[in-house]
Amino acid sequence: MRIWTLLAVSILLAACTGGRDYRINDEMNRSDLVLLPYQEQQQIISTLDPAVKLRLWKDKLSDTMASDRISQDEKSLLKELFDNLGEDAFVEGTEAYTSFQSASDKLVEVLTQRYGWTEEKLFLYLMTIMTEKELKDAGAIQNYLMSPMSDQDISQSGYLKN
Repeated sequence: MRIWTLLAVSILLAACTGGRDYRINDEMNRSDLVLLPYQEQQQIISTLDPAVKLRLWKDKLSDTMASDRISQDEKSLLKELFDNLGEDAFVEGTEAYTSFQSASDKLVEVLTQRYGWTEEKLFLYLMTIMTEKELKDAGAIQNYLMSPMSDQDISQSGYLKN
């Protein structure tokens, strides 16, 4: 009986998380991480193994590609950034890390200047691993936007660093 209960819970959890629930470290799953406040998420993400960070961001890209709130051109720019991304892009001090941060900065500049992306849109698609639904369910966008972070803080926040 217990095995059937566990199986049913696992199936429901997979359905609710789009099948993207997995261990991110010894203490928690991705589904646990997205329930935490944004700042706590960022602290935890910064400690994760580069392979896990890569998986989190690749999952985020997959969710973003399914969104109807951004154009095909915008999706192409985001996909281009992530196409050749490897684990070393999340290891500070590596050439790949520096290159990825530089490309990310340029992407933000293009998205804001050419496509008029707002702080909210940057947060939604580039600054958090949470899906749009998870963000809305948690009220996280509003909480983030009401924080005292300035535009300069955003440009120096390392939005894709973690």
